[in-house]
Amino acid sequence: MRLPAYQLYLYLLVLVLLCVQHVSPLCGRTECRCTNDIENGAGVAAKCIFPKRQMLEMKVGDFPEDLSSVEISGGRELRFSTEVFSRHPLLEKVKIIRVPKIFVREHSFANMTSDKLVRFEFTDANSLILEGLSWKNVASAISALVARIEQVIIQAQAFYWLKDITIKDVAKLELLEKAFQLEKPMESTIITLERVRIENLAHGTFQSLVSEIQLLNSDVKRIKPDAFNAIFIDKVLIDNTTLHRIEAGAFSHKTLIKNFTMSHVRVHELFAGGFHNAFSEMTIAHSRLDVIHSTGMNVTVASATLVGNIFSKVHRNGISFTQWTSLSLVNNTFRSVDTEAFIASLSASSNSETATVDLPPLQHSQHSLIRSPEFNFTGNCLYEIADSAFDFSLGEDFNIVIDNNFFFFKCHCDMSGPVGAIMAGSEPLIYETGYCSIDRTLAKCFHLPEGFIKMWNFTEQICLAHERILCEEVQRDAAAVIPPRNVGSGVLRSAG
Repeated sequence: MRLPAYQLYLYLLVLVLLCVQHVSPLCGRTECRCTNDIENGAGVAAKCIFPKRQMLEMKVGDFPEDLSSVEISGGRELRFSTEVFSRHPLLEKVKIIRVPKIFVREHSFANMTSDKLVRFEFTDANSLILEGLSWKNVASAISALVARIEQVIIQAQAFYWLKDITIKDVAKLELLEKAFQLEKPMESTIITLERVRIENLAHGTFQSLVSEIQLLNSDVKRIKPDAFNAIFIDKVLIDNTTLHRIEAGAFSHKTLIKNFTMSHVRVHELFAGGFHNAFSEMTIAHSRLDVIHSTGMNVTVASATLVGNIFSKVHRNGISFTQWTSLSLVNNTFRSVDTEAFIASLSASSNSETATVDLPPLQHSQHSLIRSPEFNFTGNCLYEIADSAFDFSLGEDFNIVIDNNFFFFKCHCDMSGPVGAIMAGSEPLIYETGYCSIDRTLAKCFHLPEGFIKMWNFTEQICLAHERILCEEVQRDAAAVIPPRNVGSGVLRSAG
């Protein structure tokens, strides 16, 4: 019997609806297997593998209410509707793997009822979009992993209550303004970005109180103003990373970072006011800073350590420390340093450009046993250094160590004045413990080994021991490397 047209239409419509992914509960689908969750001890564990071309949309009714974990893989695209886990008090883990496109819209995971730490994992995809307020008003903190995805976009306030998140192996990571602004911040929150490429760290990216921010093995084009503007961050670690531009106010004057470490980092350009915050402890190690503009690093700090770095160009007032109790510059290379490029004072300046965040008593407690400020300037290599390049205002009661600093110019008999002038208040020490270069010509004339010799020894052995220099080549070389005091703004220049 032939069916009327309208009945045939209804019949086909029913068939279509039965094929739409969100009609049947998850556990009723042939692509899914639901079992008792032995690992978590209660609830249902669901695992679904969908055909590659299937478009998926998950709604709240798709998941059994006693769901404790779900793993979804395959398909072409996965979209989450709103409040999909709002009736699932046993939920502990959500894993999305090998789904090419994942779209988490606003309020997708809002009003989660589970009071457990819920783990979300998004891995091995082409794209992931987390819209703002995705986890709005959840009953407990979440833990998240985002890994091996070509493009990830995280919008403002995507997370509500976050214990930790690791984002790694992402070719293009877009963190929009206030990406990690948390409605319910935790002092123990850890944010890890590893092997990611970021065009911009935008305004307010790190606006909430967190325990630790790690940026590892990554590439960041720009750190925009107020990217780091949380009131307090316990620890920031930047390691083996390239930072192309740190813009004005990137590290806000409102921010106190208890422990800051930058290791094996390349900074192409640090603009005025890039670092304008306060540190309890700051370490920059084995890094290269190409250009530091005036007031680029203008910080309040209790303890600062610069070790094993290369400073290519530091402009006047480029690096300024205030309220410090321990300052170490060890084994660094200074290529070109302007007058008063490094400034360090114990009290906050009245200059409006100087960071004025006061360190709370807790941050100073570890230094309370230090009777006098400690200063160490040892093992550094210095090339083109202007007069008063290092203006550290060292007092007589300071514990000062200045030793074994290498100046890359040929030794001559008028070194004490120019060398001593680079560091106010420490003229004798910087000269008496410093080294100058003995090139082949000097070595031949005065029977000295090529390399470096203490400047004081050269003066004693050569300059004072000889009434006049007999070697004509040495006379010509010496004249070439000793600039008149009114030339080059008093810069000590390398001979080669």
